[in-house]
Amino acid sequence: MAGNYKKTWFRVYRSITDSAVFDDPDVLKVWIWMLCKASYCDSEVVSNKQKVKLIAGQFLFGRKDAAI
Repeated sequence: MAGNYKKTWFRVYRSITDSAVFDDPDVLKVWIWMLCKASYCDSEVVSNKQKVKLIAGQFLFGRKDAAI
């Protein structure tokens, strides 16, 4: 797997099968990708030579990163 990910996890409940997200594989893939990219604790990242503070649950990305 690309990237330098720590061994962390998130919980997905079985009720996701009742969601509209689950019905479309492409949407589900993007949704899971966003969960994986989200910060699990407050942190700082560098973007365009600027420090950006992220709180838990936020992530920073550009169009190229999100292209499928």
